[in-house]
Amino acid sequence: MSKTFSQNIALFFRYNTVALFATTIDFVCFFLLFEMFDFWYVLSASISASLGGIAAFIMNWKWVFKTQKKRWYTQFIKYVIAWGGSILLNIYGLYFLVENTEISEVMSKIMVSIIVGAFYNFLISKNIIFK
Repeated sequence: MSKTFSQNIALFFRYNTVALFATTIDFVCFFLLFEMFDFWYVLSASISASLGGIAAFIMNWKWVFKTQKKRWYTQFIKYVIAWGGSILLNIYGLYFLVENTEISEVMSKIMVSIIVGAFYNFLISKNIIFK
């Protein structure tokens, strides 16, 4: 097994560990805002995704991609732009499923989050933000 391949596997594992933690923050906040405080599901998802995204940036910057030697604010600007795309994909996907199917808000959020996380967030983070 080549060193580059094993490094990428380790990177992918660390990234997904952070993603799981950030997703937990996102989902706990979504549940509290939507279920307990009766916020509109789209507003709840926007706020909770923002909180999870901030946590993800800090952990990815310090632990996953270990790019502290680079200027954090340059990476943060790239992150905010890419993260905006992720939030839009999540919000529009959530809205589409809730409004056009019989799938609940919570289940729709879970489904869309998995799809966006697996096919958008990692590739953008690895190849653009923390490159």
